[in-house]
Amino acid sequence: MKNPVLKINLLIRAETALARIRARRTANRIILSLVGLVFVLIGVAMLNFAIYQAFVAFSSPGLAGLYVSLINLGLAGAIFLIIGKAGGESNEEKMAAEIRDLAYSEIGTDVEGVKAEIGKVVDDINRIRSGFSSFTGASSVMPLLGMLTKAIAKR
Repeated sequence: MKNPVLKINLLIRAETALARIRARRTANRIILSLVGLVFVLIGVAMLNFAIYQAFVAFSSPGLAGLYVSLINLGLAGAIFLIIGKAGGESNEEKMAAEIRDLAYSEIGTDVEGVKAEIGKVVDDINRIRSGFSSFTGASSVMPLLGMLTKAIAKR
């Protein structure tokens, strides 16, 4: 790619696509987590009551409460484990990240080229200035101007 505007445009599009993909995935995770949480709360409340009633028939109310709480902790752990594994990096996101990285490296190469060209221009300007200043230095120009004015004055 030789066109820097195309590279910057590609970089902007890749960053935008990555941001959209990540925002969509985050929103989906949040929505699914909230829906799951509501159903889990309803189900756990009913299950807690049923299990508690069943355990009270066979043991004391304290042990029945302990059994129910252990079941609740197990269910919560399983749900959070599932949520943590859901929605890994997609192929679309990987491709957009590769395009972004390529655009960054191409732009970096172009910037280095521009720096080198600017360095050459600065060196050329310094050489021209030093050549001009050695030619127009006070010690070399004054005698020439003096001789020139004398020659013009004699004519």
